[in-house]
Amino acid sequence: KKALSSTTRVFNRRRNYSIPTSTAVFNNKAKFYQRKRAYLAEDSTEYTYLRAEVSRRLCDRLFDTLDRQFPKILEIGHNHNLTKDFFDEAKKEGFKDFGVEKFVQYDPILTSDDPTDFVLPKDDKYDLVISNLYLHWINDLPNALNQIHSILKPDGIFIASLFGEETVKELKNAFLLAEQEREGGISNHTSPLTR
Repeated sequence: KKALSSTTRVFNRRRNYSIPTSTAVFNNKAKFYQRKRAYLAEDSTEYTYLRAEVSRRLCDRLFDTLDRQFPKILEIGHNHNLTKDFFDEAKKEGFKDFGVEKFVQYDPILTSDDPTDFVLPKDDKYDLVISNLYLHWINDLPNALNQIHSILKPDGIFIASLFGEETVKELKNAFLLAEQEREGGISNHTSPLTR
C-alpha cells in the first residue's frame, strides 16, 4: 500500500461542525411541556408583542431581496402565525408578492411527543428557511444549522433571530448580586445564550 501524503489526508478529511456533547443545556422534555403549556394558554397572544416586533423586523429585511421569489418557505419554531401573516399582508397590501406557494410551519419541540433531538423534515428543499426567537432553545446548535443548510436550495436563504450573549445582561447581574447578598452564593436563573 502506498502511504498518502499529509496534504491528501487533510483534503480528504470530512468536516463535522457538530460536536456531540454529553451534557445537554436544556431538558428537552421539560422545555416541551413548558412551551406547549405557554402556547396553549388562553392569554398567550397577550405576551407575543416581543416576538411580533422581532418577526416584523426580520421579515422586513426580505424586502431588500429585490425581486426574489420564495415559492417554498419553512418556518422553524412558529408562534401564532406571525411570520405567515407578514407574507399574507405584504401580498394583500400590494407591497410585494413573494410568490409563496408552500408555507410550512414546523416546531420540533411542539410537534413531537418525545422531543429529544432537533430533527427537521427532509422531504423537500426550501427557498427560504426562517426562524424567529427559537434557535436559542436548541442543545446542539451546530447540528441544527447543518440540518437547515441541508434542506435549503443551492441559492436558498436562511434568516433567523435569536437571543445573544448580551441579552438581559443587567437582569442576570441583578439576580447574581441579589442572591449573593441574601443567600451567600449564586445559581443560574437564566438560560445560557449564544455567543
